[in-house]
Amino acid sequence: MVLWWSFMVATPASMWAQIRIVSPEALQEAAHPTLAKGATMTFAEGSTISLGTIAEDGPEWRSSLRWSNGNGGKTTITRITTSCSCVTAEWDRRKSVDVASGTIEVKFNPRGHIGPVSYKVMVYTTLSAKHPTSIVEIGGRVEPAADGGSLYPYTRGALAMRQQRVEVPSQGGKVRVAVKNVGSVPLTVTHDKELTTRGIVAYTTPTVLREGEEGFLWVELRDTTKALQQNPPVLYLDGVNTPPRRRKIELIITD
Repeated sequence: MVLWWSFMVATPASMWAQIRIVSPEALQEAAHPTLAKGATMTFAEGSTISLGTIAEDGPEWRSSLRWSNGNGGKTTITRITTSCSCVTAEWDRRKSVDVASGTIEVKFNPRGHIGPVSYKVMVYTTLSAKHPTSIVEIGGRVEPAADGGSLYPYTRGALAMRQQRVEVPSQGGKVRVAVKNVGSVPLTVTHDKELTTRGIVAYTTPTVLREGEEGFLWVELRDTTKALQQNPPVLYLDGVNTPPRRRKIELIITD
């Protein structure tokens, strides 16, 4: 109690004014959005779109999604959001006012997103500002670039990485991130057992990355029950010779 009161007194009022409390309901809606009541918008391509297997260094994936409103009813698209900045959606706003059908152009940039991918495209209309009128899920797999290591923009100590956010399926499994040892000594990289959320492990192949060697960092969700008890779960690498704050990996748990 004394420690808490000391913190309250020492914390500037301006800082408290910037803190926004998010309700459990809001967090649940963000992770698992529900459709607006009375929603009848459907897509000719279905609610689940497969992009198949594409290369990380290949062209961005594109698709035209044709939508229609049930029973010929008219509506207006107000906004479209996606669960990842790597997915964008565009539509002709001038031709989407009080209409019964239309087209949405969806693009996915695979750069830095290796392994299984799954994202949501949420379409909002005048039916509801809070809940989407329709949700389309896009999924598939991204294979590493053919060069194996042309771009490593992120570092954790001497370990250079293709991406710093790792998306792991909530049902368990493992994903890989292309990495490279940019230091002068061999690296044996695993997860920090004390700081990492229980149920999550990490390791590299090869096990020892020699100077200048490329490989993969594998992030595995072995125990979903333990891992999902902490929101969000965290991963800290061990063996990269840098302070804890500089060896944290951002984990995104996907459906």
